[in-house]
Parts: sequence; structure tokens; C-alpha cells
Amino acid sequence: MDGTQVTMESTIAQGVSSLFGLAPIITVLVLIIVVLCWFIKSLLQDAKEERRLTRDALTGNTAVISEFKEMVRNALANKS
Repeated sequence: MDGTQVTMESTIAQGVSSLFGLAPIITVLVLIIVVLCWFIKSLLQDAKEERRLTRDALTGNTAVISEFKEMVRNALANKS
């Protein structure tokens, strides 16, 4: 190494400054792509949470159905 330390901040700053050196339309398109990637990431995180909630609801419903089945079975056994 030559003694200089490369940090994430300096790399990002260098990338952004070189991005503005390109044609304006390319800069706008790259920024749109970055925003869309961020938006898709947030949608995927929401979908993950939604799947977890659905799975928890399904587990709860299965437990309730099992209890109801046992109640019906006991009621039929006591009636006979």
C-alpha cells in the first residue's frame, strides 16, 4: 500500500463526483436506477413481513381448528 487509506465515504464521494462529470441524462438515469433499487428493496422487506404475519395467522388458525375438532369429537362421543 502507498500509505493512503481508502474509506467508503471517499469512494462514494469520488463515484458521485465522477458521475456528475458524465452527461446529465446518464446521471439522471443512474440516479433513477438507484432509487428504483431502493424502492424494490423496501417492497421486498414489506413482503417478508407480510409472509411472516400470514404464516403466524395460519399457525393460529390451525390450532383453533384442532381445538374445535376435538370439541366436536368429544360432543359426539358424549351423545352416543
